[in-house]
Amino acid sequence: MYEAYAARQRVLLVSFEQRWRTPEQSDKYYSNLSHMEDRLIVTARELAFLKMLGYTETTIDRSEGALVLDPSQTAGPPISLEMALDRLPIWGLGTAHRGRSPDANAKDSDSTGYRRTHGIVTDSESSNPNIEADVIMTAAVLGLAVSQITSGLPIRFDIDPRWKEDEESFKAVIGQLDTAAEGYLSRKNLLPAATISAGFAPRHTKGAVIAGVYRMAGQEPPSSVNEPALSPKGKELYEKIRNEEVQQYLGRGAYTGFVENRNTMENTDPFGPLSTTRFLVPDPDTLHETSMPHPRWLPSDQSPLWGPRLRWEQHSDMPWGIIGGDKARELPKPHSMTAWNEADQITALMKAQGMVFEGESPLSDRIAGYTHGMIQAIYKAYALGPNATPYEITVGAETTKLASCLPCSLFMIALGYPPTSIHLGRGESWVPLYGPYNPGRSSEPAEQAVIRDLNTSWQEKCAKWLALGLDVLEQEGVTADHQESVTAVRNYLDRNSEDKSVASVLILDAVTIHENETDRIARTLKPQPNG
Repeated sequence: MYEAYAARQRVLLVSFEQRWRTPEQSDKYYSNLSHMEDRLIVTARELAFLKMLGYTETTIDRSEGALVLDPSQTAGPPISLEMALDRLPIWGLGTAHRGRSPDANAKDSDSTGYRRTHGIVTDSESSNPNIEADVIMTAAVLGLAVSQITSGLPIRFDIDPRWKEDEESFKAVIGQLDTAAEGYLSRKNLLPAATISAGFAPRHTKGAVIAGVYRMAGQEPPSSVNEPALSPKGKELYEKIRNEEVQQYLGRGAYTGFVENRNTMENTDPFGPLSTTRFLVPDPDTLHETSMPHPRWLPSDQSPLWGPRLRWEQHSDMPWGIIGGDKARELPKPHSMTAWNEADQITALMKAQGMVFEGESPLSDRIAGYTHGMIQAIYKAYALGPNATPYEITVGAETTKLASCLPCSLFMIALGYPPTSIHLGRGESWVPLYGPYNPGRSSEPAEQAVIRDLNTSWQEKCAKWLALGLDVLEQEGVTADHQESVTAVRNYLDRNSEDKSVASVLILDAVTIHENETDRIARTLKPQPNG
């Protein structure tokens, strides 16, 4: 049985059996569904997919400015029209308006203040933002690594010790990094003063911590990440967070930030809990005090990246940057947290598990980002002075990896707070703070100035690392399908060389495409000769 519903300028057929779990669920929407149509209005991208299945140009009527497919004129495609159309939601080929009314102008425009382009740094139908994100993040990792080892500072990337089956493949990726770095330095007649290596993160126990070690103040890494040495006040707060006695996020990736404060005058209290918080990236047309003038990237309305974000039951898009937003075409998982699709289920579950969503519910013409607990703690620790130490505590039942993600690590190392361990998993839609964030608490004096200064320092390091990483990629082995994007990223940086925030913004844009950094590196660099 198939049902049809009108949406904007088209009618989309939906499989009753596959799209609704029970007849009762379908009844909720049945009254809004139109009768079965003889003709189907489709978008250009859907038409291309149907043509792949055997439908021909002879079936197309361009009347009324729309593309119309008349199944009665179809000359025997390999599969039925119903089967083809039923696959469209799965393939993510639909389109919708992007947070605008259906009558609004849907074309890309600079009036939004975003870069509305097909790719992150290019704008043509052949642009591939996934490959551009691979290049940006691989360059960032290489730039960081080469900078560290030429300064005599070894760098190690870790995986969770429970993932023994991934050890060899992970070591192979780190070997790719090491080979590229050594080759680059050899061409420069330089010898690395330290090494790039692979390892395991510390083994997890309840309440284990990641520390940001402020070495410029003479701080040393904690002797135990499972039992950090804290002041009496710090220990009291730590135990409340560890035992989940305070309000905090407890879902996937639940790392709660807090600040150990050993000051003896004025403010002597520890600070926390500081859970990962979802923010809306400041509207490009709204002035804010943090210096980050380069516009963020929001994919073009015509980008296929929007396909998987189109809610099949509402004909609206999940906003860009939302974790799990590319699962809007998938049925929800069996769970007590109900929703009509998996993307909305993930968002609802994160909120139910304690994540705070600051700002109004984002439309798809805004960008969502996530500021991790450690990053919030670093701003606060820096404001409190050198006797303060930022920590993250693993909480909840779903978080056991005792290592900082790459975006956090870039920020921490840039500011002199290197993490106790670095992983190359995901840093999905990571963002720094753009202004003071102290819900229910008072701000430190000059806190906005601290955020501005730390973000500026981070931007400067991002510019250095990304440029250095591109130098490495331009001279060393890059896979054939990534070479063009290496040049494109370099050209983009050169065209915007007077903008000191551009490199950091490209990194923020790249991590809105949610991928493991190990996978990006493996796709970008050629395998080792003996690999």
